[in-house]
Amino acid sequence: MKNNTLVLVVFILALASCSKGTVTAISDKPAEITPRNTDLSAASLYAEQCASCHELQPREKYTANQWKRIVPDMAKKAKIDASQEAIILNYVLEAAKP
Repeated sequence: MKNNTLVLVVFILALASCSKGTVTAISDKPAEITPRNTDLSAASLYAEQCASCHELQPREKYTANQWKRIVPDMAKKAKIDASQEAIILNYVLEAAKP
């Protein structure tokens, strides 16, 4: 009987030592939902954000300097955050006309 008790104690201690020792608290607050999908590709982001207000313009339509003025202005109007604005700007600049 003592052997079984000793084996049980050793097993419990071994099991307890495997624990990470962290406890996750459960909050009464609902989780915040981020309204934007940061996993979108640049092309999808351009299409989703820009076409929601107007017809998409071909990236080749404007020069780099024109896009550098257009995108920040449109980003403000569309309330696009700075990281999404940068992704869109880089995307259109890749194909901008010389």
